[in-house]
Amino acid sequence: MAQSDINVKMLQDYLKDVSYPCDKQDLLDFIEAHEAPWDVQAWLEDIPDREYQSSGDVLRSLGTLH
Repeated sequence: MAQSDINVKMLQDYLKDVSYPCDKQDLLDFIEAHEAPWDVQAWLEDIPDREYQSSGDVLRSLGTLH
């Protein structure tokens, strides 16, 4: 997915209440439980399967932060 396709603000809004550290499946479960739009779910499906320490860590995995 192209970086320009990702709405960083929308994604940050969903990630701010996640309990970190968490893994990819925890993130997917969280956003599904909170009825996130399909595109947010699709963005998170693209991230590597590993442990994340913060929302910034997730965004870096998507290439939205340097």
